[in-house]
Amino acid sequence: MKTLHLALMVLFAACAGCDDEGSIRVLNDANSSEEQVPFEIVSCPATSAYTHLGEEEVHEPFEVVIEDPHQFRELYLTIDPTNQEEIPAIDFSENRSVFIYLGQQTNTFPEVRLDEVISNESGITVTYENVQPSADCETDGALTEPYCIISLPKSDEPIRFSVSTVKECYKP
Repeated sequence: MKTLHLALMVLFAACAGCDDEGSIRVLNDANSSEEQVPFEIVSCPATSAYTHLGEEEVHEPFEVVIEDPHQFRELYLTIDPTNQEEIPAIDFSENRSVFIYLGQQTNTFPEVRLDEVISNESGITVTYENVQPSADCETDGALTEPYCIISLPKSDEPIRFSVSTVKECYKP
């Protein structure tokens, strides 16, 4: 349980504005060995109103890579315990999952917006935006917890996260 809690504290936030599946493309730069990594959106963007891990509530942002179906199930139920949908099926013999959690927010408009998943000689980078309302936006004061879950092919490559904060008003 302590391992999961530590892993949860490693994850932070982003995911939206992308297709349900990523595609592979080699970038045009002849000196670049980067290519997009195929991925599937499991739940992104998504928002929970309550996150609980064991006896502790979880409100701090984290990013984590999950390679075990039992750990995935536990974390999925932790992130959104009131969700009535079936737990997504991921074949962990061929895939791993990435959770991005923005932590507790004070309105319903923040979201994780996934930009890209790139592989290069130093590993895989998951790039996303932490979308927050700008100062001139109307907000509602509700407590929410935005998150994003994707799955990607299993590999030994380390996964790093690159996040930028974007300020904009909610556009329905």
